[in-house]
Amino acid sequence: MRRGLHLGARIDLWFSRLALGTRIYVGFSLPVLLGLGLTMFGGWQLLWVKDSVRRMSALSDNMTRVLEISAEQSVGAIKEIGTTIGRISEIASIIAAAVEEQSATTQEISRSIHAASQSTGQVATKIGEVKRGASETGSASSQVLTSARRGRPTQSRG
Repeated sequence: MRRGLHLGARIDLWFSRLALGTRIYVGFSLPVLLGLGLTMFGGWQLLWVKDSVRRMSALSDNMTRVLEISAEQSVGAIKEIGTTIGRISEIASIIAAAVEEQSATTQEISRSIHAASQSTGQVATKIGEVKRGASETGSASSQVLTSARRGRPTQSRG
């Protein structure tokens, strides 16, 4: 490692080397790995190679099983995602219908308020007319009363 690198940079460098090593390991096939092992340890006996092949086969079987389990879990997760998307679609449809119904209700309320406003205006106009009529009737009654008093003799009380 370089001395000038900060701890974060050193950790990043270590992880990138680890990732490169992992990619190399995953990318090579079993014969290549065995070939490298035999080249490095060429003096080992055939028994060691046989044991290595057995362990690698077990590892390969384990990896195959892990991949099968992962695939099964992925299929299950994808099915759950599909079910969730279906539920979300149903909920969105319900919400859209409710919004449409609310919009229609709001429009009906608006029409009712407008009609009530017009009716209130008409009632106010009629009340004004009744008030004028009552005032005119009151004036006429006063005139009749005045005329009646003039035409009748005044009685003294005593």
